[in-house]
Amino acid sequence: MINGRFYGIFIDDVTPRSAGKGANYRMVACATENGFSASADGVSYNNKSDDGFDQSYTGRISTSFSLSGQAVGLRTSEKLTQVNFNELLTLMLNKREFWIKMYDPVDETIIRETWCRIGSYDESAPLEGVYTFNASFVGVGKPVSVGDYIIKRLRATDNSGEELRQDGKNNILEVR
Repeated sequence: MINGRFYGIFIDDVTPRSAGKGANYRMVACATENGFSASADGVSYNNKSDDGFDQSYTGRISTSFSLSGQAVGLRTSEKLTQVNFNELLTLMLNKREFWIKMYDPVDETIIRETWCRIGSYDESAPLEGVYTFNASFVGVGKPVSVGDYIIKRLRATDNSGEELRQDGKNNILEVR
């Protein structure tokens, strides 16, 4: 089981898209929930020999990230390592595109990373509650990193073994 508590949203609005992936990430401050989504549209086709059943193949694939959090101000020193709700809104209003990544900065085993833009943003300031925000990030192009996976190669004799880190294409990256 993977604990979602340690996975955060990080953005890099400095590194250009031409770099191929982000390099100057800052964590979004006070996030309470974040997620990643991918979907594939079907392209339908029919003909007289399909007996009335729909036929389709995979068309466009889209990705997105979602984020909910508590609105907080940042001190000048914190702005070097964190992003707050005001900065996200500014990025959207200025129509900026940037790198986004969801991962655990300690473990780094599952990474979702792509170039994106903010598709929607909202804030809520209830009378008896915490000022909160929500943002939706729309992936632009194919994700550059979908993650590495840790598997354990066991010895048949005693179930001891070594961990193998592999990418999403089952290529061995390292032995631990």
